Amino acid sequence: RLADADAESQAILLDNLYAGAKETGSAVDVLKYALALGSSSCFNSKPRQAGELLARDAALNPGVNDDERALASVFQIEYLSRAQLQEELAHRRQQLDSEVAATDASTQQKLQALSAENARLSRDRDELQKKLDAIAEIERSLMDREPETPAAPDLP
Repeated sequence: RLADADAESQAILLDNLYAGAKETGSAVDVLKYALALGSSSCFNSKPRQAGELLARDAALNPGVNDDERALASVFQIEYLSRAQLQEELAHRRQQLDSEVAATDASTQQKLQALSAENARLSRDRDELQKKLDAIAEIERSLMDREPETPAAPDLP
């Protein structure tokens, strides 16, 4: 029932299982609640809490038979392992987010430095182009003003 239910129905089911376990204190009811709470098909799965509940209440309760105790033990290990993996994943995501932020900041600094260098080089290029244009203008004006060269005298 839990796997096929939507989030709202799952929350109601968990609330009912919790109320039943709290009301009766029955080991079987606690076991049912813990198994539902830690289920990976539950939208609001809490494997750490479920594993601890199984360890503390369901597995140690004298009202639990050997098969139920074995089931509780298997799920306790699975839930606590999954909780540990989820915590490790969250930690690694946080590390990765920090590394990405640091890389982004470094990339941004490099981009700003390259943009500044590009702007400086553009200014230098424009200045050199103006100088080249001035030299070309001087050459043109000199060529326009050059007197005609006198003809060389004929030699005997």
